[in-house]
Amino acid sequence: NYEDQEVQEDFDVYIDALLQSGDPALNCYGIMFREDAEGFDQGAYTFSVCENGYYQVSYYTKAEGWDQISGWQTSSAILPGEWNRLEISARGAHFVFRINDQEVFAMDDSRQDKGFISLYVDFYEKNPAVVWFDNFGLQNR
Repeated sequence: NYEDQEVQEDFDVYIDALLQSGDPALNCYGIMFREDAEGFDQGAYTFSVCENGYYQVSYYTKAEGWDQISGWQTSSAILPGEWNRLEISARGAHFVFRINDQEVFAMDDSRQDKGFISLYVDFYEKNPAVVWFDNFGLQNR
């Protein structure tokens, strides 16, 4: 979690990630962004990738729960067992999501206009996993 850094508004962020061990359908990884300064429960977006070929963009608050903005979608851009580059471009309420240089989703959503950026791993049904992250890049716009 990059809370020691400045709150991000407009930005480009990327990370390379690899599921080293674990179930590709139950262990996913991604980027949490525009997390509220008061914490995840107050609002945050997530961009999740699973190496079984699925990804999802969501928004969460404790009060309202999960809003699965994109729903789970498949993409041939996801490379099982290989490094996958996840990228997000944020300009105001407009977001573009890429996996391995291929645009997979775009949206407009104004619920969070700034916040922190974090990397995360999902452990669905408490399945153990090892995820490697490398080559983190962040540029304010």
